[in-house]
Amino acid sequence: MKPRFLYFQQTITITTLSGILWGLIETDHETRQGQVLVPDAEYDEKTLSLVKSEIDNGGKDEIVITQDFCAVVAEACHEKGHIYISWVYDSPQRALYMREAQYDTNIIFVFDKTQYNRLKNEGLKNLFYEPLAGNITKADMFDPAQNELAEYRSDISFVGNLYSDSIREKLFTEFGGAMKEEADALMDSVVGRWDKGSGVYDKVSDAFINAIYTGMSHKGEDKYSISPRFLVETLILAYEKSSRDRITVLRRLSETKQVALYTSKAVPEVLRERLIRKDFVTYDEGMPKVFLASKINLNITMAGIETGVPQRVFDIMSYGGFCLTNWQEEMEELFEPGKELITANSTDEMNEKADFYLRHDKERAAIAYAGYKRVKEQYSYPMAVSRIIAKTKEVFDI
Repeated sequence: MKPRFLYFQQTITITTLSGILWGLIETDHETRQGQVLVPDAEYDEKTLSLVKSEIDNGGKDEIVITQDFCAVVAEACHEKGHIYISWVYDSPQRALYMREAQYDTNIIFVFDKTQYNRLKNEGLKNLFYEPLAGNITKADMFDPAQNELAEYRSDISFVGNLYSDSIREKLFTEFGGAMKEEADALMDSVVGRWDKGSGVYDKVSDAFINAIYTGMSHKGEDKYSISPRFLVETLILAYEKSSRDRITVLRRLSETKQVALYTSKAVPEVLRERLIRKDFVTYDEGMPKVFLASKINLNITMAGIETGVPQRVFDIMSYGGFCLTNWQEEMEELFEPGKELITANSTDEMNEKADFYLRHDKERAAIAYAGYKRVKEQYSYPMAVSRIIAKTKEVFDI
């Protein structure tokens, strides 16, 4: 007998990112959607009561599932004795360092192997590795007219945030003397580089960590079991590298090529002269049109994702877009770089490869198709959901 599912949508989920729901339906699992939008971390008794009421509306054997971990859902399932599955697309997700993540009614899947090992060392139970996926079924149904794609056509595009943050910039730039030297040395050694030595973790002194930690806001921090070092590395250093990576790449590429940036945020002055700024695009409608209409789609991974492959890569490839991305260790495990997507270890290499593939239409099209085929054959939501359900049955003996 197939298990039945209750799916909760999150308040922070990217627009309508709900591939798990599609996967459950496509694999013929009886599924209903909860009428409560759930937060990932902060919640109150009213929210908890609403979630528990939703659970009570189903049978005792109903399994609850979300995309990303939700502490309130974990709490409700623990109290009600229901299995709770979360498949995490953020890395690292701070909610996984809350007490609710430790419940034995949880089963948690993460897509970054380094983060998996970190959480295992924290004692997280029922934790497993599962790469992210692409919504191939939805992508295959998406068929815009050519005139609808006209406004999205460009040589190179990037859909994403540049992480410009005045609070972080103030914390990071107000140092002088040895502290400034350490900050500059770190960024000089990692920005525009993507290899095994280019991460931000375990790179700076305790004095540097303590100086930034002291200047941070610590409101609500008591909910998380996170060391000051990991907090600073995740919330400050990773975002700083990511911001500089993205600005550096976009600036370099736009010097000689047509580059469009789709964002809801302001663009730094250093990019305004040549970069084409486009408005924010929706996940369901605008973003697929960008992927289809751009000759090259960029992925510049957020530095908090240490080795895993982010959602953007799967999304680009699901729609048959050509993906040029910074190198991530797990890309070589999931895909065949050079045949299904193109990776670069530095800004210079990314620029050179962009030049090459803009001049070679046939090769670019072949790589885009091979990438689409790989996602369809191995990383579709029905396949990923089937693996998740099989592991859940094994762990809970159902």
